[in-house]
Amino acid sequence: MLMNTKLHTQPRGFTLIELLVVVAIIAILAGLSVPVIGRVMERARATEARAMVSDLQIAVTQYYSEYNRLPGETGNSDTQYNTISDTNLVAVLLGENTSIGSINNANPRRTAFIEPKYAKNVGASGQSTWAGGLVENEGDGPQLVDPWGNPFYTLLDTNYDNLIDNPLPDTGPNQLRRRVLVWSLGIPDRDSPLTSWQ
Repeated sequence: MLMNTKLHTQPRGFTLIELLVVVAIIAILAGLSVPVIGRVMERARATEARAMVSDLQIAVTQYYSEYNRLPGETGNSDTQYNTISDTNLVAVLLGENTSIGSINNANPRRTAFIEPKYAKNVGASGQSTWAGGLVENEGDGPQLVDPWGNPFYTLLDTNYDNLIDNPLPDTGPNQLRRRVLVWSLGIPDRDSPLTSWQ
């Protein structure tokens, strides 16, 4: 006589080993993607800095077209500015009528030649560390910082000889035929300046 026996089986779940293998695979994939994300973010910052370098150069060129002079004192040599300590240059390009050196009323028409985005505060809690744009502190003039929180540099042909000595010799000829040069030192701890002439 045959007996009809039914085996009662419970649905089988994942074993501990299978779960650990899946978690390990996810951890490996995540570990591989972290450096890639960092490189992508640095490239994005570099692209943002290049755009700001270009915007500054265009702003100075537009100023020259508007007033038939550069926004700096005419002299026997070219004039270098930095957008953190030389806030009057930034103010004039933003449309303020202020002085630059001995030039009073450097922007009498109050024309805005540049409209940068505002910088982000990337400092720890309670600290102000600005990066990537315009910084307006009370009491100080406006500042323009690159995505790493450093200044942009401008070199103006204020002797009007249409030649500027290259401030970064590894980036081109010793003299450049330009009215204005703009650059950022680029990614910290790397020798990779971002220039308007390359």
